[in-house]
Amino acid sequence: MADKTILGVGQIAIDGRVIENPTTFEITLEYQDISLPNLGTPGGGEYDKKSRISTIGFSATIHDFSAATLARLLSGTASSVASSVISDESMTSRIGKLVITAEVIDTAVSPVVTSDPAGTTYIEGTDYVVSSAGIRTLTGGAISDATAILVSYTSYASGKVEMATSIASDVAVIFDGWNDQENVPIVGEFYKVSIRGDGGLPLISEEYGAATIQGSMLRDTTKTGGVSQYGKLMVGGVPVL
Repeated sequence: MADKTILGVGQIAIDGRVIENPTTFEITLEYQDISLPNLGTPGGGEYDKKSRISTIGFSATIHDFSAATLARLLSGTASSVASSVISDESMTSRIGKLVITAEVIDTAVSPVVTSDPAGTTYIEGTDYVVSSAGIRTLTGGAISDATAILVSYTSYASGKVEMATSIASDVAVIFDGWNDQENVPIVGEFYKVSIRGDGGLPLISEEYGAATIQGSMLRDTTKTGGVSQYGKLMVGGVPVL
């Protein structure tokens, strides 16, 4: 096969979960050099040298996030929270300060805020304001500071990520790509990869949010028969360039 230039596009799948539209995906090899200096004759130099691969890694810049992906970035665990109707959640007011609710509020459905015990219904915009995170009581309203209140609302269906609870297990990573320059597929399969985020997650940004995932390819001892135990790269249906 003739040499080809590469203008790569594609998707990656981590443990089968497809992450669409990564803007970078890069394989990196780092080497360890073992050198023996030439001390037997004048002039120096090297008498012998051996290079070994120390790390086979990859990095990708992603822009699409699921709870599962966020959990990997934050060394956490992910779960789904269904929408539900929450009745009379007990809270204590803090004048001018946001008090978070147990679940995310669906602000398209107006909450009902009452006294505790019930009897007085407070007015949104006059006594309090509502956001997805919770309730903020207003100065000059009918709710005094440190007052027990009851909040009824509809929760928003969400993905929940508990941070820093679990280091992600090793998984297979697949690159499902295309060489846009030559109109041929590029497919990479990496069998056992230790991956993590780079520690950054943009929650406020003037650009589209991006995060970097990084990993090291580990030896998969189930691969036998003279093939790589780390991974393979296919270009246009023909193994490695």
